[in-house]
Amino acid sequence: MVVADMSKRLRVFSNTSVVCEHALLDTPVALCCYQMEEQAPPGARTPVIAVACEYSIYVYKNLRPFYKFCLPSLPANPAEATVWEQAAAGQMNAQQTADKLSELRQKAFQLCPRSIDYLRLEDPVQMTEFIANHKDNLPPVQTVITCMAVINKSKDEERAIGCLVIGTEASQVLILESNASAIRAKFFVKAVPCFLICSGVLDVEYRVVVACRNNCIYTIKNGEISGVVIDLEVPPVGLVVVNKYIFIGCMNNIIHAYQVRGKKSYSMLMPAAITNMELLHHQLTAAKALLVALANGEVRVYSEVKQALLSTIKMDAPVTALKFGQYGRERGVLVIILQTGALSVKILSRASSNLSTYSGFNNALTMMEDGGTAGEVPLPVPKRNQLYLEQVRREQEDSFNMYSTFQRELCKLRLTAARAYVKVMTDRQGPISYTCGTCIRLSAQVQGLGPVYKLRFCMENTGKRTIFSVPVVVAFNQLLYQLQRTYFDIPILVPGLQYKFQTKVTCLDPRGAMEPITVYVCNSKSAIPVITALVEMPITELLLF
Repeated sequence: MVVADMSKRLRVFSNTSVVCEHALLDTPVALCCYQMEEQAPPGARTPVIAVACEYSIYVYKNLRPFYKFCLPSLPANPAEATVWEQAAAGQMNAQQTADKLSELRQKAFQLCPRSIDYLRLEDPVQMTEFIANHKDNLPPVQTVITCMAVINKSKDEERAIGCLVIGTEASQVLILESNASAIRAKFFVKAVPCFLICSGVLDVEYRVVVACRNNCIYTIKNGEISGVVIDLEVPPVGLVVVNKYIFIGCMNNIIHAYQVRGKKSYSMLMPAAITNMELLHHQLTAAKALLVALANGEVRVYSEVKQALLSTIKMDAPVTALKFGQYGRERGVLVIILQTGALSVKILSRASSNLSTYSGFNNALTMMEDGGTAGEVPLPVPKRNQLYLEQVRREQEDSFNMYSTFQRELCKLRLTAARAYVKVMTDRQGPISYTCGTCIRLSAQVQGLGPVYKLRFCMENTGKRTIFSVPVVVAFNQLLYQLQRTYFDIPILVPGLQYKFQTKVTCLDPRGAMEPITVYVCNSKSAIPVITALVEMPITELLLF
């Protein structure tokens, strides 16, 4: 199981543990898994993972980065280029240029980054300077990916070769080659695609259903955009194709069912907002159903034709992602990611392979955001080899002596730690010292790259009594360092307050040698310092000498 999150990380799960984790260069938009190799036989093909980020697609093979595909740049809009040419020639002033660009944006033209930056300016002087600094030709526009799907290339089987289908912000639908190295087909729709559903085989007969931001559903069939357009009242939030029906979830909590020819069959009103929609397809029995996740934490299972509610799964939080497929040996697994960051895995009951005898999902496990698990999860038991059996026999026969040795070594460790603690308190070598009912804490910090540093000290009286006249002395190697101030006299230390002071340190060695600096907090009535702090100095950057 592969999960890409908003923290720019790609995680690969095996059972209940994370196998590996990859850092992404940008926020992921979509993730697909498909077969790329054409020369290898079907049983030896290794699937690849395609992750869409901004305008690039990163392909991972064998859990390692393999290939990167970038979308080609688009030429600048001719109307926008004309506006900039007239502005550069002085035929329009700054305000007229802004008005023309605003008109183009209102007509749904995709402006280049230069025009967007110009429209953000409000000062006429800055507008005039911006035009004077950008009199050259408009750079090409770099579009970004909005959605991605996979379609089979030549065979309709489980391990068949696939091709990526992507939607872009430039209202394009692109079909790539199987190796994701070039664009095979390009289609232009009337709005930006937000959902893609593919069916069929690319080399024989296929259909791509595209849901766009203009509340319309378009269909691309066998290389041509169909004239049948489904016009919705509100924007779509989910799209699922089940056999010959297109299920569309809308923002008004209604799911519409349309036939592929555009004829509406029925509508269903949901009790809460729709967050996700997914196809339940059991490949062994070819049974299909509709999964709908709602904002109230429910995941509903609906039949294809009868509009019957087969089951309801109640979650603890709203669902943010939903995926049904094969996980490990189980072919009917539903993975649910909640808004809290928890990941829940549910297995379809074996008695529910036929939807006429549907009995629901069985809860497998729930993984929290921090990697922990909730619920009953079996622990991984090691294999019983000969070494394991010998170790068990040894522990059974010599358990008393092993336990006695453990307790004896534990007591020695505690005694050694206690002696070291008493020695530190007696010699005043630690950062905290207790003297006469008072407690002083000293911390030191070095700032800078060299050869000039700043040595900062922070003292705090954490006891209950006020301390008067506390001298602080800094000892160092005079051949390596030069200090601006080596003696500090703290007149009073009030409990609960922090006293900060600093001094400048200059490294005199041209080779950048380093040596610790010792800070002593002294006591006027004793020759033993109250606190002794050792400050490790960094290596001086030689290029700064």
